[in-house]
Amino acid sequence: MRAEDLLATSKKKTVAKKDYGTRADKGGAIDPYLAKLKGPVREIANALVALVEKNVKGASAEIKWGMPVFSHHGLLCYLRAYPKYVRFGFYQSEGLDDPKGLLSGSGQGGHLRLESAAQIDAKQIATWLRAAAAHNAAS
Repeated sequence: MRAEDLLATSKKKTVAKKDYGTRADKGGAIDPYLAKLKGPVREIANALVALVEKNVKGASAEIKWGMPVFSHHGLLCYLRAYPKYVRFGFYQSEGLDDPKGLLSGSGQGGHLRLESAAQIDAKQIATWLRAAAAHNAAS
């Protein structure tokens, strides 16, 4: 068998990898994501976005992994909306003081599960946001 024929045969046997492609919204603005939300979930998400914008000057927001992700000298925090609640989490919760035990999760990150805007402890979240941003800036 000629080398060209051997190469052609081996190419036919190669299994093609499935290309899942890139999400259409990756790197996009978070406003379309927020606009799709309804009721309490929308109220919670808007309040959290406002807290990030107020407490971390210069933070950027974009869609990553299908959700709004905020960055400031690295990944800072995220929010993911579900039908009945919003998960708001920090990528690095190590060193975040949590005297009330509000943060859940294992590993490096911690998150809140919020079912109503009344559950938002704005003062505590603002403290965490500033601490996480300072940690990222120092790293």
